[in-house]
Amino acid sequence: SGRDIYLSGPLNGRYYFRFNYQTRYYEVIPEGIIQNFETWSTPYSYADYTNSSGWVLADGLTHADRSRYGRCARLDDEPASGQYIQSPYLPYGAEAISFWYRRWTNVDPAEVDYWLQTSTDGTNWTSVDTNGLISLTNTIYVFYSFSLGLTTGSYVRLWHEGGGDMFLVDDSVLT
Repeated sequence: SGRDIYLSGPLNGRYYFRFNYQTRYYEVIPEGIIQNFETWSTPYSYADYTNSSGWVLADGLTHADRSRYGRCARLDDEPASGQYIQSPYLPYGAEAISFWYRRWTNVDPAEVDYWLQTSTDGTNWTSVDTNGLISLTNTIYVFYSFSLGLTTGSYVRLWHEGGGDMFLVDDSVLT
C-alpha cells in the first residue's frame, strides 16, 4: 500500500519508532541508550559538561543551530585536538553505536579526524575505529554506525584527534 514499514534482518529485543512531524522523517531504532541532546541544559559557551545520565561533553556545547532537529552537540575546534563526547559507564558493554554527524562549515578544507574509542576504566583508551571519520568534509548530516562487540563494562567516546572546524553530533544510540 506504500504506507507499510517493513523491518528485515535479525530482530531481537524491542524497537522504537521515532517520527518528526515537521520534517516527516522517521526511523526505527533498537532499544538502547539514546542521546539526542534534547534534555541537556543550555550551555552557550564551550566547556566540559556532564548530564544527569553520565554523558560527558568535553569542550563542547549543545544548541539547535544546524541540528538534525531539536538540539545537537557541537565540539570546539580550538585547540586542535582533545574534544570528545563520552558515554556513561555501560555495565554490560555495548554491541554497536550509531549517530549522525557533520562539520560546521566547509570553509576550512583541512581534514577533521575523529576516532571512536573504548575503555574499561575511563582512563586508558583504545581506538577501535580511526578510519570512519577521517577527512570529514560533509556539511550535511551523515549516518555513522560501528559494531563494538563489547561484552564487559565499558565506556565509549568519540575523540577529536586533530584538524580544524567544529564538529556536530546528533541522535547517538548505543545498543
